[in-house]
Amino acid sequence: MTSIIDVDAIKDNLTAIKGGEKFSDEILRQFNDFINDASDDELFRISPLRYAEKYNVSHLTATNLFLTATRAGIFEFSWGTLCPSCGVFVVSEIGLRYLGTKYFCALCTLPYEADTDTAVEIAFTISPGYRRIRFHNPKEINMQEDWMHMMFSTSIALFPEVHQLLHASFQKGFEIKPGEKKVIKLELEPNHYVFIVPASHSTAHIAVNEEHVGHFVDLELMEDGRILPVMTHLAPGSAEIIIENHSTKSRMIGLHKDPRMAPTAVEDRVYPISSVYNTTPYLTGKQLITNQTFHNLFPKESIPADEGLEFNNITFLFTDLKGSTALYDRIGDAKAYKLILQHFDILRDTIAENNGAVVKTMGDAIMACFASPSDAALAACGMKTKLRTLKESENLELKIGIHNGPTMAINTNEQLDFFGQTVNIASRVQNAAGPSEIVITSAVYNSPGVQDTIEKACFEIVKEQEIFKGVSDKITIYRLM
Repeated sequence: MTSIIDVDAIKDNLTAIKGGEKFSDEILRQFNDFINDASDDELFRISPLRYAEKYNVSHLTATNLFLTATRAGIFEFSWGTLCPSCGVFVVSEIGLRYLGTKYFCALCTLPYEADTDTAVEIAFTISPGYRRIRFHNPKEINMQEDWMHMMFSTSIALFPEVHQLLHASFQKGFEIKPGEKKVIKLELEPNHYVFIVPASHSTAHIAVNEEHVGHFVDLELMEDGRILPVMTHLAPGSAEIIIENHSTKSRMIGLHKDPRMAPTAVEDRVYPISSVYNTTPYLTGKQLITNQTFHNLFPKESIPADEGLEFNNITFLFTDLKGSTALYDRIGDAKAYKLILQHFDILRDTIAENNGAVVKTMGDAIMACFASPSDAALAACGMKTKLRTLKESENLELKIGIHNGPTMAINTNEQLDFFGQTVNIASRVQNAAGPSEIVITSAVYNSPGVQDTIEKACFEIVKEQEIFKGVSDKITIYRLM
């Protein structure tokens, strides 16, 4: 299907977005070609990171491109968690506010806790206003060919034997219109049957064996997409399945049959859960909340629920200008104010360029977050280099502290903030820095890529033990001078 936009239209739309990125003509041309020429499958829940590898752009550029395009209405994004066993994309409402840690995979009938660092995926689908694909219209979907693409994350590759099992399990598809009560008559053999609603990732399992009685079941499609009850038992023979659609949407449902689709009993499950898929690169929730463009364009979606959301490892970088008050006295109010504003611009740009985001400013100080310690280290080194290009930069004595670890994303006055001991230590590490020093903890120093960054920047390194207020144990720090 042909797109209704061209390169100039994309350029106009993207450049009009305040807070969005500016992209080269070549990147926009590639993006236009992708929208026009990609298959429907490619335009459904795509990962920006896969796009980056295909078109030879950085992950950051691709992520910012899709975020800006989403703000412009060209794409829509969806949040989901990946079932640790089968890779089903369990859709959540958009934004951190609706994310939690406890989920349920209806296909596996498996309750699980999602690792918020790695198991939350953000994917993008072309908007129907720019190009209609078959996934926008249930009537155009071929259930036998499409149900797996809709049900699972497009960033996983099921093991071949599992893919074959699921593909061969399909029996027939049905459309259930809003308010409709559809009667399905079946001849059931001893086996395991599953009705699957791929658009809402919901299932109704029916176990058929000689031990059970009954030849009738009443299934209900709810407004939120669930099909209930999740599990029933019937006897072999003629059966009548009634499916009533209580929702306002037409629902496409597939009937599947295979004894291997029967969920494992809770008492027989082996932990940790083993997966039946490999992954390809995808954009995680942690990568998104540490992205400056996301903060700029989607401030409401970047706010966690009131009870907060835990992350296993986020890196925090704190900066402060030493003696900023004396700076006004030395060079005058106008020059000092201009210099401090330029310093802020350099810091913000450097943080964004290195996959980070500014959480907040406090006077002359900045608190920033990063998905990885190596990005924070690159940003710190970049700040030092770029600040030296400013006129009268010798009057700027920037102190930087970096630490990483577990933290809680919280909602503070309808803004994203972070809470916990990792944040406290990062702030104290910055306070321990001398004029123009970068101080990092051993947790940062020993992270992949950090020591290479320090070596290339030609820093002198001094290792010390520090005692910080509110921290029971000594902290090993490295002063980079």
